[in-house]
Amino acid sequence: MLNYYVDCYTVALNRIARYINMHDPPKDHLGYWVHRIIISFKGHLDSRVQTLGIRGPDAMIMLRLGFHGSSSLAELSKLIGHAHTSILRNIDNLEEQGYLIRTPHPQDRRVKIVSLTDKGQAIVPQIYEIITKLHNQALQQFSDNEKEQLFTFFRKIHENLTGMETNLSEDGSEL
Repeated sequence: MLNYYVDCYTVALNRIARYINMHDPPKDHLGYWVHRIIISFKGHLDSRVQTLGIRGPDAMIMLRLGFHGSSSLAELSKLIGHAHTSILRNIDNLEEQGYLIRTPHPQDRRVKIVSLTDKGQAIVPQIYEIITKLHNQALQQFSDNEKEQLFTFFRKIHENLTGMETNLSEDGSEL
């Protein structure tokens, strides 16, 4: 369940940050705080998963595969929210380390399926534990009620942004 919230949170924050000019935003602007939280979360995640010999983006790929099973590169790109070429470098690195394997799709040889190896599957619980500790640290000064409200707000923001996408024309302008 935590993975769902982290994913919704990350997707919503990334989408908001993309729409906002982050050079000199007002401190009461949602995009300002979204951007700062993303940068902080990524930095802490990177430093903590280095103990496993991986980086933050590698951890998110492995966590996704650990919870959702094998995936094509295109599906994984979409789930992670990064360009195909960006995660390809991570996939190459993780495959070299023996955490992942790529195999041809049974019906379409052009498509590669990415799967965790036994070695990769073995560290997914450690990655999850690191992310859970980071999550708990980030929310340590929140009451249970405040946490519930926060995630309600994140879901609403995500729903609003998802709704925005369906109301845009091909050139990105509002319909």
